[in-house]
Amino acid sequence: MINFLKSIILASILSFVGVNVYAEEYDFTIFNNSGLLQFDGGGSDPEVLQQVENHVAKLSGIRPKVIVPNMQDTTQQLNLLLASDSPPDVFQANWDVYESTLMPLDDLLQKYGEGIIASVPESSWQYMRNSKGQIMGIPRTAATSPFITWVRKDILDKAGLPTPKTIDDLDEYMAEAQKLNPNYKAGTISWWWNGWEQPAYAFGAGFTGGMSENGAFLDPKDGRVKPFPLMDGVKDYLKFMNEWHNKEYWYPDNWARFTETEVLRTCNIAMWSGWYSRMTIIIPKVEKNCPGMEYIRTSIIGPKGYIATTRPGGTQAYVINKKADNPEAIMKYFNWIWNNESIDGYATAVNGIEGQHWSYASKGIPGVVNTKDKAETKYVGDFGLPLFPYEGNMQPNDSLWATHFKYLGNELTNLDDSHQPFDMYMAWNKGRIAEEVPSLGDIHRMIAENFTAFYIGERPIDEYDKFLEELNDAGMQDWIDAMTRQMRESWN
Repeated sequence: MINFLKSIILASILSFVGVNVYAEEYDFTIFNNSGLLQFDGGGSDPEVLQQVENHVAKLSGIRPKVIVPNMQDTTQQLNLLLASDSPPDVFQANWDVYESTLMPLDDLLQKYGEGIIASVPESSWQYMRNSKGQIMGIPRTAATSPFITWVRKDILDKAGLPTPKTIDDLDEYMAEAQKLNPNYKAGTISWWWNGWEQPAYAFGAGFTGGMSENGAFLDPKDGRVKPFPLMDGVKDYLKFMNEWHNKEYWYPDNWARFTETEVLRTCNIAMWSGWYSRMTIIIPKVEKNCPGMEYIRTSIIGPKGYIATTRPGGTQAYVINKKADNPEAIMKYFNWIWNNESIDGYATAVNGIEGQHWSYASKGIPGVVNTKDKAETKYVGDFGLPLFPYEGNMQPNDSLWATHFKYLGNELTNLDDSHQPFDMYMAWNKGRIAEEVPSLGDIHRMIAENFTAFYIGERPIDEYDKFLEELNDAGMQDWIDAMTRQMRESWN
């Protein structure tokens, strides 16, 4: 019965994405959950997609079958497919979570991946090795500073203020923004967040010295890895967040889930410190409806230095299912896309057919491409597998994407204006930590719920010590032990 239900759900997924069966002529299947397609709902036109598929097969000698998921819940869809009789051969994931289902890539990379090896920085491979030293994936990301603050130049000019450089400067800027336009008051938008962690990455370091990707820090007092709530300065950080809440700087639904595009389209965001791509991708799409709106990037200093924290590369990667029948073809396809000597493959996979959907303005690395609007070409990039260290090699001559790719190749990798965490180049095995700490989910939930409550004043800051006692009762010491043990094993 369970298998029957799984097959029904699987059929629904494949029907939704326009795939009914895995045809025998395909060399392998890609579950394209890379995020490349999240801003282009609806997918490619089936006829155009077939044309691009034939073109890709002609140029690369390889014919992949692409499954484009509904971007609302890709993890659930992926897990259902992996549990089915027809699992995908390639997908994007944190390799440490899916390690038992994956094949090591060392031999494949040496035989067929010379372009990949040359295109990926050596530091990024450090995140890809398991406890045996095996490479388990091709790194999707690199160390970045994604939460740098953006402010409105047009508001600064109207207020007669310089670009903010400190917390106090930001406070003055926000106050002036509210005076200039009542729409920046609560009930509309002055600043957007989603969840407790983004503000901590973007502002926490200014009060605490920063936290790692795992919401942790290395305590210099005893050399143990501990959760962010135990860090010196956290109370000051929470007080600051609550003060800004009381000043009505926050959008009232900051802590709920909503569509960023719709929020940005209101033209009422005075400051942004959320994920960088919202500025580089969405803003160019909506700014024509917001006369005079202009965002600029700035570095902010807090009481303990830069407020933002560098985000390590992490374990996010393109991985190969150990059940894949043709891993050689998969690696050859990867190498065709990420060639350190040419962007032909990448430009084709992302943009479609050269001469029909795009053309070169300047060939080379980096190369400048003239792209047509995806609504016009009816191809949204199904065969594209974006690899962050490589993406800066392609510079689209397109107003909607040029800013994004320029940012990828320049500002995003500038780590000079953010705190670097202690585990900057360490790959945590999150799956192992979850096994060793049965209450980990409860601990994460408690931190999220209580930090949000402290932000908005639902829980007074004088109850913070009581909150720490609650974390301890929930198994926080087990979490500390597991994290510390893994860190010491890695460093030894």
